[in-house]
Amino acid sequence: MFVRNLWAAVTFTKLRVTYKRDILIIRQSKKYQLRLNSLYKLIFLICFLSSSISIKSAKIRGRIIDAQRGQPIRGANVFVSPGEIEAQSKDDGRFILLGVPKSEVNIKISSIGFTELNLKKHLYKELSDLGLVTLSSEIIKLDEILVNDASMQTHHSLSSLDLVPNEDGVIDSDLADSLSDLPGITKGAMGPNATRPVLRGYSGDRFKITEGGITLGDLSQTSADHAVANDMVGVESIEIVRGPKSLIFGSNTIAGVIDIRKWPDSYKQASQRKYSFKSGYQSVNNGAFGSFALQAPFNGKQLRFHSLRRKTDNLKTANGLLQNTGLDKYQFSVGIVDSSDWAGSNFSLDLLGMNYGIPGTKSGHITGVTINLGKSQQRFHYFRYLSSKIFKKFDIDQSYIHYDHSEFVTKRTETSVNLNQKIFALQSKLTGPKITAGMLLQLREFMASGFYWTPDTREINFAIFSLYERRMFDWAAQASLRSEFLMVDPKAGSHRLSNMKSSEVIRRYFSSLSAAFQISKNWSDLETSISTMLTGKAPQIEELYSDGPHLGTYSYEIGNPNLGLERTIGIETNAKYVLSKGWFRLSSYLNYSPNFLISSKMGDGYKPGADWIEWDSGSAGWLYKYRMLGAETIITGLEADFMYSSKYAEISGNLSSVLGHNLDTNKPLILIPPPKATLNIEFNPKGFLTKFQIERSFGQNRLGIFETKTAPYVLVNVHSVYNFGNTISGTSHRLALYMNNIFDAEYYNHLSRIKDIMPEAGRSLSLQYEIDF
Repeated sequence: MFVRNLWAAVTFTKLRVTYKRDILIIRQSKKYQLRLNSLYKLIFLICFLSSSISIKSAKIRGRIIDAQRGQPIRGANVFVSPGEIEAQSKDDGRFILLGVPKSEVNIKISSIGFTELNLKKHLYKELSDLGLVTLSSEIIKLDEILVNDASMQTHHSLSSLDLVPNEDGVIDSDLADSLSDLPGITKGAMGPNATRPVLRGYSGDRFKITEGGITLGDLSQTSADHAVANDMVGVESIEIVRGPKSLIFGSNTIAGVIDIRKWPDSYKQASQRKYSFKSGYQSVNNGAFGSFALQAPFNGKQLRFHSLRRKTDNLKTANGLLQNTGLDKYQFSVGIVDSSDWAGSNFSLDLLGMNYGIPGTKSGHITGVTINLGKSQQRFHYFRYLSSKIFKKFDIDQSYIHYDHSEFVTKRTETSVNLNQKIFALQSKLTGPKITAGMLLQLREFMASGFYWTPDTREINFAIFSLYERRMFDWAAQASLRSEFLMVDPKAGSHRLSNMKSSEVIRRYFSSLSAAFQISKNWSDLETSISTMLTGKAPQIEELYSDGPHLGTYSYEIGNPNLGLERTIGIETNAKYVLSKGWFRLSSYLNYSPNFLISSKMGDGYKPGADWIEWDSGSAGWLYKYRMLGAETIITGLEADFMYSSKYAEISGNLSSVLGHNLDTNKPLILIPPPKATLNIEFNPKGFLTKFQIERSFGQNRLGIFETKTAPYVLVNVHSVYNFGNTISGTSHRLALYMNNIFDAEYYNHLSRIKDIMPEAGRSLSLQYEIDF
């Protein structure tokens, strides 16, 4: 009801749209302006009143380390009662709990393989800093099975990150927006709905996005118009993996891995039913969402259910309304978890559907493209602790995914392009104190119809992998290997071909050996590491055999059936200096590839010849031709971030820069993000959290072929979160306000494929509410 009333309060009257010299001008009615001003006043009144209320709550923070080794413990559980508030420690061991009642509380700190620590503390201040909290390693004896998970904690790269999304209470809808303010991560986009993270200048299939170590199963890595088939509301945690450990996930991991852990797949236990409801509204697109989650114990097991519905209208920018950018999304998940002290299993089913628009352009369909996608997934995971001296844990993962993707010319009913794939994956893994080993079998069937002439294709992928770690004093060495075999078997004659011979569409075999090595040293307060990687990425089906129009990207794509492996060798150095109240981290990397696969535009402008094909848009529209080519390239980058925490505020920030160069043409690589910086200042007086954020992009003047310059910009954002609850009933509430681009700056994303049409989102006000009981 609250969201419905808020929606009604900002209902927009019809906008009169005129065109003048191809610039969109929006003339808003007085009624619209009055209602928008009323919304601003309402939100600022909420902020003022909330900040002036005396709240009987406090904040607890600290840093958890291994008592024997002095290493931070990540993923440790911190539970406070009364209040039933829970948090997990980050990769540096730090944790924070908000909204803790000012009273005598019990604090339980636990992590598998460590002795549980119980503390009793009387909270009378607004901030209670526990400082360094040490946990001692513990060996658990379970029916002659010896388990020591502390010894199985892999030393990860210093540039890796463990994230709990939206700890400040604001829920972004997609993965790219949630991660784009982190160092080395930017957002690639084809409109506001088709977005995907870009890691260190690498996009597409050059890094992995996985769910619990298994492929995500969508087509977002193949094209800019394909959205990531997920929503952040149902995500429990995210791990960004770099270094030798990344080869456990795949061979195409030179930029890293984004591993998503969804709430329905969690093994967290609940002694009674728990409910959670979240809802929100966003002014920049008249968007609203609602989600419901349930966790219920029954017969010694745990039932998990999650549902989501999200809907938006067209996006508002500083220049006006961006047509055909609405979104309609739904998601359902159900899971059954069974676990004990020595084993556990998880069975889950997921359904996701999306309908979204791609804005129109003269170099494509003037009215735009509408995309429907659907994804269904069944997954089973089983683990068991072992008594072996070498391996202590066995995991097996099985997944089946059916994904369907259709593209329509907007305002038409007939399907122009349909893409369909089915993926079966089976992975087993053994983990021990020093070694991890496993194997993967993945089968994929790809089918296309309509005006998309990539042949139907089968893929068989088999891989074995291992990760070995050795510790000596304060030194740690890691080495990993991954061997992959891939068979790509196209069905010749299933589609007509215009730009390649049918004799070239043949079965291809690819085999690769990837390796990585890292050595790290802990110098008391200073941690350092250096690593090197050799990776091999096989070309995708689309890169080999595409021959036809791709409506969503406004391009005519031509594959290259003679492509070989994309080999990359890289080196990375990291240093992290840890203080009692903060830390500073610096990372640098250099990656060289003798055969970097590039989808290269074959021409620019509406000129006769082979550079374009007129396609269903009349004399004012055409599709550019793109062809896959291999090039010798080098990509280098630098990343720095820091965090400092005082009694009154927490200050954090980051700076990152990446350079890409095509050595064949002696020109910059295309679609390389500009340097960027972020500064965050966070206050938490009287339980009312306020975070000020400044984002700075330095613009991009290093241009690849056919690219245009992107101007620098500065954005100012403000987050406000108000936590309150009832300690007796165990009900907790969270009210979050997010003001994005508060000065309504006009800015452009260099990695947006439609940046020449319209700028990015204008001023946005997002109001969200969450209740857990």
